[in-house]
Amino acid sequence: MKILLFSLFLTGLFVLQPFLIQAQQQRQVKKATASTHSANTPAVSPNDLGEASCICGFPCAALSPALDTYSCVERMPMPPQGYIAFSRAVASQVQPPINQPQLTGRVWATFVVTKTGELTDFKISKGLSPAYDAEALRVLQQQQPWTPGYQSGQAVRVQILTYVPYASAQH
Repeated sequence: MKILLFSLFLTGLFVLQPFLIQAQQQRQVKKATASTHSANTPAVSPNDLGEASCICGFPCAALSPALDTYSCVERMPMPPQGYIAFSRAVASQVQPPINQPQLTGRVWATFVVTKTGELTDFKISKGLSPAYDAEALRVLQQQQPWTPGYQSGQAVRVQILTYVPYASAQH
């Protein structure tokens, strides 16, 4: 019964998503058109406003209004070769600390992708140990700049939550 309810819930999400995206596009066009007072100004199309909706599925509010830092935006930042390549690069570059007990798990970290795509403001959200955490930060800080995120057609700062995996050497 639980599986049936869960599958109905997921199906509902996939069915409703196009309607929610279309409604948000219409609101954005209406808002942009309403703010246009000149008859000579061309109408704004949804494509001019960036992606249709936030990946998170609800209106995008700034995490830090003073810094205009978001956690979810209409067009999320993108690593140069994509998310899978980013994850593989991080996993391949991380080295377990020497003279430390071998730990298996993940170091969760956040960083901010700036308006220009630079990665900054690295912080550990959930660590394994100080040595493992420092190695995870070192690897993340060496990554290439990303394509910035966009909200309402403008580049914005976006905070990214990711993890650095540490696997047992016995695999």
